Amino acid sequence: MDVMASRYLLLLAIALAALPATAQIPPPDSWVADDKTGCRIRNPAPQPRESVTWSGACPNGIAEGSGVLQWFDDGRPTDRYEGEFSDGWESGRGTATSTVIADRYDGEWREGWRHGTGVYDFANGDRYEGDWFEGLRTGRGTMVWADGARYEGEWLDSKPNGQGVYTDAADAVFSGTWSAGCFRDGGRKLAVSTTPKDCGFE
Repeated sequence: MDVMASRYLLLLAIALAALPATAQIPPPDSWVADDKTGCRIRNPAPQPRESVTWSGACPNGIAEGSGVLQWFDDGRPTDRYEGEFSDGWESGRGTATSTVIADRYDGEWREGWRHGTGVYDFANGDRYEGDWFEGLRTGRGTMVWADGARYEGEWLDSKPNGQGVYTDAADAVFSGTWSAGCFRDGGRKLAVSTTPKDCGFE
């Protein structure tokens, strides 16, 4: 999972943590509306004090086409999306930035997920460029960490998986087959985007 998980997954986790055990999970087709225009945006995890503004078209009361979506928490700007919408979802090409954790994604979207190809810049200086599937790094891509380490190759669920090459900050190279972020070649072992324990190295 990314340092900044999908906005929807994060909000859903927060919402679920706050709900009593007998409460119902918000339906996946929940909405939030621009107070001024009434234009509706898909919102799988509604929060009590959040609001939005939408600058684009709104046929049938639903955000559509190109525009700017600004999210607010109790009147304070948080996330911003500039790009294409379809049926109230971020879908097509767009750029999302977060004032809360200062990450930025520029690329393709489908139904609110980073999906297709795109570039994700993390606030800590890390950068990923490549394929995405429903919010996770999946396909082919290159990750460059702030310390200079680099992985180029295949990904699955935001972990190196398949054929790839990792070069650490000291220029040591680990090239070959990866499985869920784990590399093993004889006595050489490495865990990337996971833990040594999860790889069975401890």
